[in-house]
Amino acid sequence: HMYQLELVWNREFNYVSYGKPSDDIEKLKRLGSTMLNSGNGESVKKCQIIDLNTGEVVVKNHEIHY
Repeated sequence: HMYQLELVWNREFNYVSYGKPSDDIEKLKRLGSTMLNSGNGESVKKCQIIDLNTGEVVVKNHEIHY
């Protein structure tokens, strides 16, 4: 399966794809965590990881390691 990290930027309301799809969920979690902690002006509100085959959310925002 291939997975995709999706982010909601600070001033936005919808998830958008970020980075390249990967088959490594842990790698995407680390990227999501980095983005949540980046703390620059364009910070990230939320992130999730979806399964590109099914469109299902496989890792919810609260499950991303901070």
